[in-house]
Amino acid sequence: MGSVAEKTLGQIHETNILMNSSIYETMEAVQDTKETINEISKDLEELQEETSKSLQKNKKELQKEIKQLENNVKSEISESTNQSLTIICNRTTAIEKSTSELNKGNQKSFVKIQEQQNQHIKCLQKSFADQNKFLIENDKALHKRLSVLENNQLEILNKLAQLDRALTKTNEKNNQNSQALTAKVDEQTVQLLKSQKKWFVFVLILVFIGYLL
Repeated sequence: MGSVAEKTLGQIHETNILMNSSIYETMEAVQDTKETINEISKDLEELQEETSKSLQKNKKELQKEIKQLENNVKSEISESTNQSLTIICNRTTAIEKSTSELNKGNQKSFVKIQEQQNQHIKCLQKSFADQNKFLIENDKALHKRLSVLENNQLEILNKLAQLDRALTKTNEKNNQNSQALTAKVDEQTVQLLKSQKKWFVFVLILVFIGYLL
């Protein structure tokens, strides 16, 4: 009877060791899972923060580019206008000079100078027309380029906003899965501990019955 009891106690001891080992491994697995989930959550938060910073940076760069474009076009228009004014002044001087020569010349020279004056006037009219056309084309080009930049900016902002929303949803879903997994593991651990207690009580009853026999 003593040998049977010792053998039974030895089996109980071995079973208890195995169950404790299983519980320890389960707890380690739970801890590893929690750490992995925390790392994933942290990575998602960092990615969301980087996305937000990138959004602000891109917005500032686009605004800077639009401002630079406006300055460049204004500079080009100003330079072209100055050149046209210089040409007009030079031609006006030439007309005045021709008029002076007209006063000093004869009627034959007057006809020739009059033709030159008419030619100068036509050149001036053409120069004004070309300058006006250039200004209109530049204005259209500026508005077109600004429209393209604004559309690109809106598209980038929309894409970044979509990415931010997707990251937020992913993070929320990950947190929900983490909580569900943690609750499930805790529940399984409690059930395992209850099972161990039941098994231990059952074995004690068997030992007690063995002693009685």
